[in-house]
Amino acid sequence: MNNFDKHINRKDTNCIKYDAIETRFQVSKDTKPMWIADMDFEVPKFILKDLQKVLQNKVMGYPHIDKAVFDSIIFWNKERYNIEVDKKQIHLMPSVLSSLACCITALSEQNDEVIIQTPVYPPFYDIVKLNKRVLIKNKLKKVNDKYEIDFKDLKKKISQKTKLLILCNPHNPIGRAWDKKELQKLSKICKQNNIIIISDEIHSDICFTTFQSVLNIKECENNCVVLNSPTKSFNLAGVKIAYTLCKNEYIHSALQSEIKKRYIDELNIFAPVALKSAYSKKGLIYIEKLASYLKENCTYTYNYFNNNLPKLIVIQNEATYLIWLDFSNFDLSHNQIFTKLTNEAKVLLNDGKSFSKKEGKKCFRINVALPFNELKNSLENIVKAFS
Repeated sequence: MNNFDKHINRKDTNCIKYDAIETRFQVSKDTKPMWIADMDFEVPKFILKDLQKVLQNKVMGYPHIDKAVFDSIIFWNKERYNIEVDKKQIHLMPSVLSSLACCITALSEQNDEVIIQTPVYPPFYDIVKLNKRVLIKNKLKKVNDKYEIDFKDLKKKISQKTKLLILCNPHNPIGRAWDKKELQKLSKICKQNNIIIISDEIHSDICFTTFQSVLNIKECENNCVVLNSPTKSFNLAGVKIAYTLCKNEYIHSALQSEIKKRYIDELNIFAPVALKSAYSKKGLIYIEKLASYLKENCTYTYNYFNNNLPKLIVIQNEATYLIWLDFSNFDLSHNQIFTKLTNEAKVLLNDGKSFSKKEGKKCFRINVALPFNELKNSLENIVKAFS
């Protein structure tokens, strides 16, 4: 099983996380990248072993998507989330974002309204706008340093042109795993207004509480599409594999039509192998160990900042290895905070303004999926820079 404390040298391996920081952010190459959501851990050995078999075949022809791929998805969702689906309710895609774009074009028309809940993963903004839909922002409200859905605001924002709501669950960047009552209330509002929920659940495996999918909610299971992938959980982002789950025949058929129109269900030769290997009994054991390690990293980060830099507001995450940091109590501008982080603390975090220009002001997202000693060193550098 993987050693999560092992240092992995990722520099000069053509990875965005390390090799793009000088050109993209104009920071020195010795800055510690703690931004983009991939982990500084090796892919599990059992997955690497299966992928090596693909190379041993010595031919990179078109891959066959066999029944075992779908069986693996069915197995994983039943074992992890008690979600029961069948093959006819699954669509394969190269990525969650391509799945999202497909859902938007299949389930709405140009100039229809699509709701997102901010601050949120930046591509949500782009995909809605680039597909010529009207973006509606339902701002999350902060209550005692915890974010909640503002249902009152949501109801105000809905009109006859509102067709879709993009849910991020667990939420990126604020780390909420929405509970059953919240999802029931959200589902009821959407169903009453004929709004389909598109739920991005890519971070669901890294959850420190009981994860609730919209497919677990009776009021919603026939009024939603779930987007998921093993890529975040098993550090396989470069492999490109995702899928949709949908129990509504009309929605499923609309997606099928859009997929055929765009030919976006063709996978690379490594993708089906990676998915089958990850979504297995070995994968279940691995995820439990990974989630435990990440929970310790998250808890340490929360406690360390609270004890050593109490002016910093740290949003305690219920899921994901991403933590939202609020520097509002510091008498510094947003740009000054960024400069202090990169030049003095020598860490690169995600700029909060990319998640929301307004709500992300003086906020940054930190990725704590790295060996503990490396995390500890970076946190110490942040505290020194801002003390």
